[in-house]
Amino acid sequence: MDILRIFKMQEPISKDLLSKKTDIGKYKEFVQEKDVILKNQKEKIKDLEQHIGELKERNLELESIIKTNNIDITKGQFKSSTSNEFQRTMQAYEDFIKEIVHEKEQLEAENYTFKNHINKLDEAFHTLIQKYETAKAIIQGLKRNEDILIRRNQEHENLVNKLNKKCDTGSNKNTKNSKTFNKIGKPPNGNSQNTYSEIGTKCTK
Repeated sequence: MDILRIFKMQEPISKDLLSKKTDIGKYKEFVQEKDVILKNQKEKIKDLEQHIGELKERNLELESIIKTNNIDITKGQFKSSTSNEFQRTMQAYEDFIKEIVHEKEQLEAENYTFKNHINKLDEAFHTLIQKYETAKAIIQGLKRNEDILIRRNQEHENLVNKLNKKCDTGSNKNTKNSKTFNKIGKPPNGNSQNTYSEIGTKCTK
C-alpha cells in the first residue's frame, strides 16, 4: 500500500485528536474560571457570616442594655430607629446569603458536570493518542518494508542487467563463428570433419 495513502487515511484521526485537545483546553479554562468564582463566593459568604455574627453580638448587647436600664422598647423612637434597622439589616443579609448560596450550589453542579465531561474528553484524547501511535508504528513498519523491497528490486535489476550483458556477449560470439563457418565452406579434400574441428577450436578461443 502506498505510504502517502496511509498518511491520508490517518489524517481524520489527527484532526480529531487536535479537536479533542482544543475542547479539553477550553473546558479546563472554563472550569478554572468557575473555580475562581466559587472561591470568591466562599470568601463573600465567610465575610457575611462574620458580619452577621457581629450584628448578633451587637443585638445581644442592646438587649442587655435594655434589660439593665429597664427601658420600655414599646414606647418612644428606640424601637423604630434601632430594632427596625437591625431587622432590616438582618433580612437583607439573609436574602443576600440565600442568593449567594444558591449561586454557589449552581456553580458547584456545573463544575461537577464539566469536570466529568473533561474526564471523558481526557479518556477519548488518550485513546486517540494510542490509535495515533499504533498507526504511526504501522506506517513506519510499512516504510521499512518498502525500502527493503526497493533495495531488493534494484539488486534484481542489476543482476538482470549483468545477465543481459553476458547473453549479448555470447550472442555476438555465436554470430562471429557462424560467419567464419560460411566463409570456409566445404573443404577441397572433402574432409569436413577436420574442418569442423578447426572451427570449433576457433569458436572456443
